[in-house]
Amino acid sequence: MGLPIGSIELATVGFFASSTYLMSIESSKVIAAHAIAYQITELAIILFLGFGEGATILVASAFGNRDWLKLKQIAISITLSCMAMSAVVSFTMAVLSSRLPSLFLIGDKGNNATHTMATTFILIGCSFTMLDALQIAWLGILRGMQDTIRPMILVMIGYWLIGVPACYALAHPLGFGPVGIWWGLAIGLAFTCLGLGWRMLQHSKLLLGPTKRSISCRVEH
Repeated sequence: MGLPIGSIELATVGFFASSTYLMSIESSKVIAAHAIAYQITELAIILFLGFGEGATILVASAFGNRDWLKLKQIAISITLSCMAMSAVVSFTMAVLSSRLPSLFLIGDKGNNATHTMATTFILIGCSFTMLDALQIAWLGILRGMQDTIRPMILVMIGYWLIGVPACYALAHPLGFGPVGIWWGLAIGLAFTCLGLGWRMLQHSKLLLGPTKRSISCRVEH
């Protein structure tokens, strides 16, 4: 299980890091704005790492005891809690989006362009905060059910076959520039979340269907 989990982490970190690489050809002001928004959005998503870890522990316990009803309740509870908290975080980020960049530009009055661009990036980041939070929670739930290989494949496809090309295509061939890179991140997260949601649905049909008492404890992983 360790190799797929490690691959997921590597793919995730690499996906977001790729945005910095794609941004490297832009002006120093744009790169600075990207760095500011990137740090703020990453700080926000740290709040949800506990959902993934907690989900793995709780789900693994229910899965080990073959308590499918409890497993369902845990999955629903974590998902709804994650959505509610991410909505609050996104709203807070949106309200403070024009002020947050100032925390990184103290005493520098000549960076209006950087400030404006960082604000735009933060607002785009607000749009995919919930997606990022949900993929963390769902990966934790699937990990608790010993399902790691399929999620790894879904993450690779969502981030690297869809997300990274979308970042590049929107930024350059389609002419959206730096903003396109951030919308590409949103597209990659959206497809990854869609894939993980589909995988969750597969498990819900397997574990909680009419034949739940007689199903095999074997789960594809």
